Amino acid sequence: MDNCPFTTNSTQEDRDRSGIGDICEESLSTILQTYTDNIDISNAIKDSDGDGIDDTQDGCPTIH
Repeated sequence: MDNCPFTTNSTQEDRDRSGIGDICEESLSTILQTYTDNIDISNAIKDSDGDGIDDTQDGCPTIH
């Protein structure tokens, strides 16, 4: 069975024995890092007092 069917992987190396070829794991790691580097968190919820209510909706955003 090919452990990395969409990428050339003639040696079928799988150092961590996960069943996924090292080449595919390295490609996936690069894709995930690129994705997480480009996530826009400018619209993320801000909860300054940690009460679970977004500061924009919280009557006292700095008091829990």
